[in-house]
Amino acid sequence: MQNAPSWPFVRHRRSALAAALAVALCTGMAGCSTVIDAIPTAAGGLPNGAPERPATAPDYLPVGDTTATRENRPLTEAERVKLEAELAAMRSQQEQRAVSAPAPAPAAAGPARNPKTQADAAKASQATAAAPN
Repeated sequence: MQNAPSWPFVRHRRSALAAALAVALCTGMAGCSTVIDAIPTAAGGLPNGAPERPATAPDYLPVGDTTATRENRPLTEAERVKLEAELAAMRSQQEQRAVSAPAPAPAAAGPARNPKTQADAAKASQATAAAPN
């Protein structure tokens, strides 16, 4: 019975050893990540059509830089009044065109795809042709 207390510690040692081995393996793999382009394609490396790695690292994007001042300025009161007048004139022209435009002709009905619909369409055309004006 004296050996019984040592068994739980052995299990903990095995799991600690497995965790340490996993960390060492991951650390070793992370160190190799910069040479992925040297691994053959069949072994999981870059595909054949991948572009070459640049010789020098690109510069960082100018995230903190301020933008240039705008050359556009707000409209003056006279320009705003002129623009509103032009928009009102365009709106009235479009309203006049909408009122005076003739109604579009109905589109010619193409052949119906459903046979039942074709029969209904034929009956409807016969009924409108036979109806007195």
